[in-house]
Amino acid sequence: MSYACIVLIASGDNIGRAFVKCFNEIRKSKVHGVFTFIVTNDGIRKVIPQLRPIILNNISHGVSIYLVNHNEFNRLVSEINVLFKQSVITSFYIYSDDINNGYVRKLIDLAERIGLKYKVVTK
Repeated sequence: MSYACIVLIASGDNIGRAFVKCFNEIRKSKVHGVFTFIVTNDGIRKVIPQLRPIILNNISHGVSIYLVNHNEFNRLVSEINVLFKQSVITSFYIYSDDINNGYVRKLIDLAERIGLKYKVVTK
């Protein structure tokens, strides 16, 4: 089975819009599951209401969602590396409000280092 990994780096009301953009990309691929890591300092009560309708409309993709605050970013990079080494993820989508974000550069470097196919999605 092939799984995609989405990393959303956004805040506020942009999270829902970003999630929609990423799922538009996912629908084009033939994945059977989606790991979604949302990097934000917004609380779960602010994030989940934005994601709920999108998740319900894409339930067939087997969505797993993890909220990660900015302080845990290095742990996130390690987790993605482990998932790739275990051959769990085959495609990688990075979304950020700001393409010049240092987090985006770290994720691109990781993908290129381990040979993971990736796509960067922006506003």
